[in-house]
Amino acid sequence: RNKDKQILFLKSYQLHEKEKALEDDNSLEIAEHLDDAKIQTKNGVLNKNIYKLSKLKKYGLVDDKGKSITKFIYDDIKLFSAEDDLYRTKIGEKQGLINAKGGVLLQAKFEDISKTKNADILLLRNSKYYGLYDKKLYKIVANPIYKNIEEIDKNVWKLYSDKFTGLLYCNNGIIRVVKPKYDDILPYKTAYKIIHNNKEGLISPSGIIISEPIYYNIDLINEQDFNKKNVLIFRTQTDDRFGVIFCTNDEFTVVSPIYSDVQYKGRVNVLLDGYWRILDNRGNVIKK
Repeated sequence: RNKDKQILFLKSYQLHEKEKALEDDNSLEIAEHLDDAKIQTKNGVLNKNIYKLSKLKKYGLVDDKGKSITKFIYDDIKLFSAEDDLYRTKIGEKQGLINAKGGVLLQAKFEDISKTKNADILLLRNSKYYGLYDKKLYKIVANPIYKNIEEIDKNVWKLYSDKFTGLLYCNNGIIRVVKPKYDDILPYKTAYKIIHNNKEGLISPSGIIISEPIYYNIDLINEQDFNKKNVLIFRTQTDDRFGVIFCTNDEFTVVSPIYSDVQYKGRVNVLLDGYWRILDNRGNVIKK
């Protein structure tokens, strides 16, 4: 029965194919089956109603009505993501990516294309360099120019150059890139701490640089209740003076290090000229 279906399919395909080379049945073959989880019979189905066929040792995609989806230009085509209807193409030793309509998402010029923990982001490798591709945005969000890329959060990646470290935030269409120019960038609670020349800076949870590395030390002082108040409060230090940084996901307030001490007791208490003051989340004095 499967063989009969194959014959009918080939005839249907040949009705749509105008090239003379296909008049010889031997030039057209059903290719190997690639999705055993969904299709149990080896009838050339790549995914759903899409067939992978070979002609003159090159592969292309055809739908179940025999209509060509791609030209026969690939050395191989494999299912990449059944959920997204994406297919990995191969020309020579280079890989690319196409969709179920034959649209080219990535030209076949990469040595490897792989999935990450983030379902929307793909890792690209070309020679010794790495980049990132966003499937939702249909674009490369980080060109393959980095020595390494490390996923440190669902939407955040560390970018490595020869000597320095940067960061990329990509979420819901928002892309923020911190170019590699720091010694290191480390996750710090829900934010990210910049380390450079033995000084510290801060990046917000959404990838915004709050402060360049100008402080001797940055500490989170409201760790016990920052989830309830939805604000991160950091104490900064330069020499013998202290400041404060208030940070939500996208907004922040930086209070210069002018105080002799900073403490947190449900509110931010600061010491200046022998007097304690209480600051609100905008850095304003609300009580002396």
